[in-house]
Amino acid sequence: MNKWDNVFRDPHPDQLILNKVAIPAFDTIKHLTLTDFQFDDLFNLFFVILRKLAAIYNHLNNYKEIEKKAILNVKILDTIDTSSDLYIEFDEFVVQIKSLLDHQVKILKVILGNKCWNLGTFSNEGSGVIKALQNNVPVNLKHKGKILIKVIIDSSEWIKNIVKIRDKINHCLDNGININYFKIYRSNGDDNSIKIPMMSPSLSVSQWMENSWFYAINFTEIFSISSILFAPIKKGVTILYDGRRKEVSKWVILPNPKQF
Repeated sequence: MNKWDNVFRDPHPDQLILNKVAIPAFDTIKHLTLTDFQFDDLFNLFFVILRKLAAIYNHLNNYKEIEKKAILNVKILDTIDTSSDLYIEFDEFVVQIKSLLDHQVKILKVILGNKCWNLGTFSNEGSGVIKALQNNVPVNLKHKGKILIKVIIDSSEWIKNIVKIRDKINHCLDNGININYFKIYRSNGDDNSIKIPMMSPSLSVSQWMENSWFYAINFTEIFSISSILFAPIKKGVTILYDGRRKEVSKWVILPNPKQF
């Protein structure tokens, strides 16, 4: 058991959520000038973000396990598997990713205050967040706003895809997604012809979910910690994101050289 187990247990076998987001985030917060209220609010908000990441990973694993068992059933029983479980796990997966994005937007509300930042969701597939960063951020923090804008733009294709699929399922846009989309069956009578849910002719739903999980945690690593850095950094340290680092976390906290 490590010191985190009492407050958050990372379901990833390599503790990816802890190492990429939790530890660098809380290490960063310790070096910021915050009020007690800001500290408490950030502390609580980040634990929700961590739990969102855990939920996303768990839904991915649940989907893969259910699909594996369904394939086995089709092989043994020579039947069509139309269980709703795959649909449910996929639905929850995309809902939790959108919720993860929404919660990260709230970080700036803690740092900047409600008068300056009243955005509560990752609105308009990110374009609403970009607009707020351009118009609502104080002049002395505009350079930090540009960093977040670049992070959103770099991830815009993935974000739009997530929101589109979430809306298709939950708001029945474009007639929604038929639950039969997730059936597993033989197409020609042999095991090599078993069909599984596909996002495209070359990409299965499970592989798309795996890719989206990594997009989600990598986006959170950069966006969430860049957001808390809108708060003043205490004297004595420099906090940087270095994508070239071989370590799991790309964030590094360096002591400033002493002045003589």
